[in-house]
Amino acid sequence: MSIAIAKQAISDALENSPFPYIDIAFIGGEPLLEFNLIKETCEWAWSNSWSKGFSFYATTNGTLLTKEMKEWFHANRERFRLALSLDGQRKTHNANRCNSFDLIDFDFFLANWPDVPAKMTISDKNLSSLADDMIFIHELGFKLSGCNFAEGCFVSNFEENSKIIASQYKRMVEYYLQHPEITYPRLFNLSLDLCEIEGAGSWKKCGTGESHMSVVDYDGKKYPCIYLSPVTLKDNQLKKVLTKNLAEHRTFINENCLNNCYLYPVCDGCYGDNFTTTGDLSQRSSQKCFLAKLRVFAAANYQGRLLAKKLENSDTISKEDLLTIKAINKINSQFSQF
Repeated sequence: MSIAIAKQAISDALENSPFPYIDIAFIGGEPLLEFNLIKETCEWAWSNSWSKGFSFYATTNGTLLTKEMKEWFHANRERFRLALSLDGQRKTHNANRCNSFDLIDFDFFLANWPDVPAKMTISDKNLSSLADDMIFIHELGFKLSGCNFAEGCFVSNFEENSKIIASQYKRMVEYYLQHPEITYPRLFNLSLDLCEIEGAGSWKKCGTGESHMSVVDYDGKKYPCIYLSPVTLKDNQLKKVLTKNLAEHRTFINENCLNNCYLYPVCDGCYGDNFTTTGDLSQRSSQKCFLAKLRVFAAANYQGRLLAKKLENSDTISKEDLLTIKAINKINSQFSQF
């Protein structure tokens, strides 16, 4: 992307967005390969007056940070957030990311953005150490924004791999209960009460196709999101998906799941991932569906035990907690096989 296109994209967003505040993300590959573009574009934006607030964000593997970059990011840490991709312990991270663990300055990220979570990718190389890797990241001092499964993994030997994932989730339930200072861990922070609210699954769960989110490619063309763009899709796939009404919630809702799966309101998969694996924005693959259920069942275990402790010290119960308890009871009854 040229600097001119980057400036135009930012100008368009800041001048035309109906929202009072905008997050602007630089997305790779590795964004810091284009540090000079990032630096010039951000300084241009900060030097101009705009009618709305904004901040910048990027996720990096942390290996390219020079002294100059560190000084610039430190000076601008309040208006540019830099998140780290970190997959766990040295052995795990090196297996996933080409022996790059020792190139990362963890203290730099923790000192400048202590509340910005690390981003973790799970591959079939680290399933059996998943809990150890997550615990390692937490004990370094990072929060976790979530654990994303690498595309194409677990296809072979899925049954055995899913058993390993379930056992690792159980370990993380125990860890989080023993460390209440880690509030609302992303892995298990699902609004289970929604399962008890009629119609809760009938709206889409991200902003793709809406006015408040878009992706600008290197040539200046706009797309609904990073997944529904040439970065991920082939030309024929992209043409097909762009013919759909992406502003209409029903485009993304699977009627069969909505009507027949109790967990659908908390099934928070990616619609773009659905499209690449099944050819349908609303249809998850059977494997991704199973993995989502494993996560919900573990979340029910975690939240149920957390609520039990809470109610030991309280004589009142909120409506949300009551609905959550009802949902947990149904989940434990209907999905005991997990």
